[in-house]
Amino acid sequence: MEPARKSALLRDLSRIPNIRWHDATQDMKEPYRQARLLLAPSQCFEAFGRVVVEAQTNGIPAIASNIGGLAEAVGEGGILLAPDGQVELWAEAVRKLWFDETEYSHLRDKALSMASRKQLSPEFLTDRLEQLLLEASKEPN
Repeated sequence: MEPARKSALLRDLSRIPNIRWHDATQDMKEPYRQARLLLAPSQCFEAFGRVVVEAQTNGIPAIASNIGGLAEAVGEGGILLAPDGQVELWAEAVRKLWFDETEYSHLRDKALSMASRKQLSPEFLTDRLEQLLLEASKEPN
């Protein structure tokens, strides 16, 4: 980001008390440690919601667009909303997870369960890749 643009953005963000700027990082442990929930209001078709799975691995439920791979990644571990839905519905979902500890705990447990499903295990993924490569290497009939 250009320095002038970043400076203007930081100035604007400083007026909002519950938003903090974090520089880019390769180690997401600390950001996830500080997060209570993940917002993924994607407007485009995601092939797979990796950021959702990363958050779920850390026990963080997601509020995400019900579009493409995000919906599959979130599963029962969060709340899915229409990508073009009313902003009030998104705000309501955030309030629900922020203030309703029972619902938050329920979705946190579901998020952890989604992150540990068999289809995401290295063994499953390796076996599936091997299957696909074997199928692709077969001569057509």
